[in-house]
Amino acid sequence: MSKKKKKKALKAKREEQKKKAEARYRSQKWFSWGIVGLLSLVAVVLSLFWIPGEIHYMITETYTFTTAESTRVYLSVLLPTSGNYQEVLTPEITWPGSWTTEPVESMEVVRFESDLAVGETAEAVIRYQVNLSQGDAQWSGKPAIADDLAPSDVIQSDSPEIIDQAVKLTVTEDDLGSALEIFDFTRQYLVVDEYSSDTALSALDVYHAGSGGSTEHANLMTALCRAANLPAHIVNGLVLPETLPFIPVSFVREQPGNAQDWVEVYIGDQWQMADPSLAKRFFQQSLFGWTDGKHLVYGTASEMTQVSQAFTSELGKSGILIGEGSAPMHFTAWAEVPVDNITFTPAVTLRKTWDARYLMAFSVITILVVINWLLAKDRKRTRDRRAASKK
Repeated sequence: MSKKKKKKALKAKREEQKKKAEARYRSQKWFSWGIVGLLSLVAVVLSLFWIPGEIHYMITETYTFTTAESTRVYLSVLLPTSGNYQEVLTPEITWPGSWTTEPVESMEVVRFESDLAVGETAEAVIRYQVNLSQGDAQWSGKPAIADDLAPSDVIQSDSPEIIDQAVKLTVTEDDLGSALEIFDFTRQYLVVDEYSSDTALSALDVYHAGSGGSTEHANLMTALCRAANLPAHIVNGLVLPETLPFIPVSFVREQPGNAQDWVEVYIGDQWQMADPSLAKRFFQQSLFGWTDGKHLVYGTASEMTQVSQAFTSELGKSGILIGEGSAPMHFTAWAEVPVDNITFTPAVTLRKTWDARYLMAFSVITILVVINWLLAKDRKRTRDRRAASKK
């Protein structure tokens, strides 16, 4: 073979090697970015559902009265307060008339009054910060009481069927194990149906029906816990929507998806939160002894009933009902004139002001991208040096 042909063959071989090296480099590049994408997805899931983190919200409740007739208006608003897995800062309140606040059970009631002239508008604005945490929801302090073990018309823990099921789920000499078995049974046995009935089903009725919303899940789990001699009660609150930081979101009045009931069960010397109706997604942390940073507590079911009765009693003394709500806002408004002569508009806006989960996910993804970029640059330098040494 002539030198010219040898040189040509050598050049062709080098070109072929170069193409293979470039193809291998591109393959490594796409593979490494694929790994980064997969690890980023894992980081997002872990940050949003498994790693503890603080989440802060600013909630603004607005109540507007406009009257076509001179009248006195009244408004009572129920607000959450700080608790075992939440912090609620002192609200900022603006209102042209008089207002007072007072603690009621584990909540706070703000009462407004004002005289309005014909065509006048009055607006009550309540703004407060809520700090929630994603993480452990276990605490000591207030002991269980007799009512936490007692049966009722709704929680039929003395029913033979409920007792029989509780016995099947009981783990001998292991209260935590028994509670977990009851929690898992409730979330697996009941099909989630938020609109199954206009009236919440009792524990026994939902046991027969096999489906229900958060209230029915809470009723059944509470009844089974009490039948297994585990003190438990139902709490009422809101599940705040998943939102992006700093972007305001308006709630819809009486939006069913916001109202939520869940359980607090007493094990040993600790209370633990448990929400069986929202614990069905395999990629999320189980909501037993763990909170997702979106559950905002108002009070126990019995406390909420007492407050509701008090609001009704106030209404009977003061005038004509013009508006009331139980989710996402808890309020009662009334006036001394017929409803046709007055307009009442409630509204609520939620704005997330801080979310450590998003920061964690962003930080991990940024680190992964930077590391991969540095490794890619190093691989490119190595490839270039090898190519240069062969020339």
